[in-house]
Amino acid sequence: MSMFKKLFFYFFLSITFACNQIERGEVYIPLYYPIKVNGKLGLIDTSGQVVMNPKYLNVQPLGRNELLIEDSKGKRIVNDQGLILLKIPPNSMPLDFNGEWIKIDELGNDSVFFFDQSGQKRLAISKQGISDVSGNFDECNRLLVVLSEGRFLYLNKKGEKVFSISGGIPSSFDTKSRLARIIYPKKTCYYDTMGRVKFCVPGEGNQLSEGLALIEQSNKKYFINEFGKKSLDVSQYDYVDPWFHDGITLAIKGDSHGYINSKGDVVIPLIYSQVSRFTLGLATAQDPKDDKWIIINRQNQVVSDKRFDWLDREGYFGYLCRAKRNDTTGWINRKGEFVWIDAED
Repeated sequence: MSMFKKLFFYFFLSITFACNQIERGEVYIPLYYPIKVNGKLGLIDTSGQVVMNPKYLNVQPLGRNELLIEDSKGKRIVNDQGLILLKIPPNSMPLDFNGEWIKIDELGNDSVFFFDQSGQKRLAISKQGISDVSGNFDECNRLLVVLSEGRFLYLNKKGEKVFSISGGIPSSFDTKSRLARIIYPKKTCYYDTMGRVKFCVPGEGNQLSEGLALIEQSNKKYFINEFGKKSLDVSQYDYVDPWFHDGITLAIKGDSHGYINSKGDVVIPLIYSQVSRFTLGLATAQDPKDDKWIIINRQNQVVSDKRFDWLDREGYFGYLCRAKRNDTTGWINRKGEFVWIDAED
């Protein structure tokens, strides 16, 4: 995997982890986007203006005003004014930022540390007896810790044990319902933040998303609500994305992709070869007639007369999207206009 692809992987991962939200109470929308010139990385804003000259080995937006940069001097977290907030040890695992705290797991250190956005240490968790500290604190202020295979702990922000799980596959907590999903053999149970079982259902369940969770059991697929009641059968589809965005999610039947709402109504017909999730009302879609990519809104209207050889399968990262048209590759805005064209290395 190239450095540029790695950058986008960690960038995408950082904004989709922990209930698909990063900023407290809202979906994280990035304001800065990575660019590459002569093998070095920098950032542009939503209009395509360079806000950080491309001179770094790595540049990763962490939050609305926090950036991870790496050069010959090492890794450090800075704010959008360039002020150093935190220096990162050279042998640390990839950072995990939840919009409030930054997790640093340094190889060879006997603790995992959490810092706030100003660089102040807020918590240290000893690695003794711990196999892995999974991710960061979620929106419900719970941290998932792996003790050993099949044994897990949930901690609060004081580092105190809240409850433990054995024999299941746990998840982080959903913000709206404040429930976590634990998959056991033949059933899935949903727990509240204090470890109390709220309900169990047969089959393998996903986390709740906008009050719904996808359950798969044998050849059946259906959504339940946050009380464990079946609310929508989707067994007729080969695949349904378990994550709703503004009340709709993508569905696939055969080679055809489209969208349904939380009532099961088809809101955009299954007529595309590929589609992305919606971000700020826009999605990318591939037209099977010529394999070109287009930008659509929630009413299935094409918002730009331009057709692209390629648009990011993940869709828009907030206000911009990666695109290729003829020999031009770069970032496009919500009108389908290139605001940044990649330089050839």
